[in-house]
Amino acid sequence: MEAFDGVTLLSNIAAPEGEEDLFDDVNNESEVGINNNDYPDCEILEAALYGTKTLDEIMDEWNAKWAAAQESLNVEVTQ
Repeated sequence: MEAFDGVTLLSNIAAPEGEEDLFDDVNNESEVGINNNDYPDCEILEAALYGTKTLDEIMDEWNAKWAAAQESLNVEVTQ
């Protein structure tokens, strides 16, 4: 367990007030579909089956869509 010294588990932390639906809003705007349909899984499987895209290419597309949705919704990402 020493490898986890200083690690803080952040699960089940409530979203800040006014941001309760932010993940869903970005997810829907981006049309990536995380946890709300089978499209992401199907796209990866089809690309693997037919060799149309690499996983890196798919992830780059999804990252671009996600970033565009964040920008469209005026989401400020902080660290």
